[in-house]
Amino acid sequence: MPKYKKIGKYTEARTWAEIKYEKMALVMFCEVKGCRNAPVDAHHVFIGQDNRAKKGYKKHLNKKENMQLVCKKCHEGYAHTWKNKQEFMEVQKKRYDMLEWFTAIPQKKQDTHPDIKGLL
Repeated sequence: MPKYKKIGKYTEARTWAEIKYEKMALVMFCEVKGCRNAPVDAHHVFIGQDNRAKKGYKKHLNKKENMQLVCKKCHEGYAHTWKNKQEFMEVQKKRYDMLEWFTAIPQKKQDTHPDIKGLL
């Protein structure tokens, strides 16, 4: 069985851990702007883990577009700020089609995240 399955034009990892380690192979430093520590964790930036149990979010939560590799210090603090969301959205827009990722979320769920829509 292949490690990753092809979905549309994207290769999608099946689990949070696979995405985390796939990104860690590419990223040397914490992805919080200005931090040069080694990343140790993956932070759900735009759709938080508090939404993981809610129907309609599960398949959108653990996506590369929604993950930021962070050091422990940033994950406990700055990574959760609005400023970090703004800065990281600019980085992710250069890497991925963030509008496509967001519009794949059901409309009803999009309406509960006008802050993300405003960043696009």
